[in-house]
Amino acid sequence: MFVNLGHGNNGFLTAALIGGALALLDRRPTAAGILFGCLAYKPQLGLLISLVLALTGRWRVIVSATATVAVLTLVTTAIFGLEPWRAFLGSMQFTRVYVLENGGPGWEKIQSVFSWVRMWGGSVPLAYAIHGGTAVLLTGALVWLWRSRTDSRCKRPRSASSQSSLPLTSSITT
Repeated sequence: MFVNLGHGNNGFLTAALIGGALALLDRRPTAAGILFGCLAYKPQLGLLISLVLALTGRWRVIVSATATVAVLTLVTTAIFGLEPWRAFLGSMQFTRVYVLENGGPGWEKIQSVFSWVRMWGGSVPLAYAIHGGTAVLLTGALVWLWRSRTDSRCKRPRSASSQSSLPLTSSITT
């Protein structure tokens, strides 16, 4: 919490969007999709969310999330032009090397399996391997959990498992 407040990070907003979307998933799928779509500023989280939504057949959520991202992209481009998109794409290698692989901001600010391995002295290839294995295992567990036939008491553990798995499957969650 103090790192989030002290560095102006968006962790509170991200957690609120994910938590809100998961809470609305069954009752208001369109609203849940809009909240997931508003997470477009964290594209690294979209892979796991999209996979779980697709494998559980939540098509209305996917359609509304996709529409939200499209609208946000069009509005951003209309206001600022193409330069922010070029800058984003141009900064990907720097972010991968300086932030992720070398821990430029400090390992304590990057909550991921990858950064834990690097912080403990592991090599970059080892960090990618352990992180990839963890992501595959957690993704499989989440898909199993969300697809299993359970009663309504399992909705909270599903949501909690999803929210806690995101930083462990994403290589960078600063």
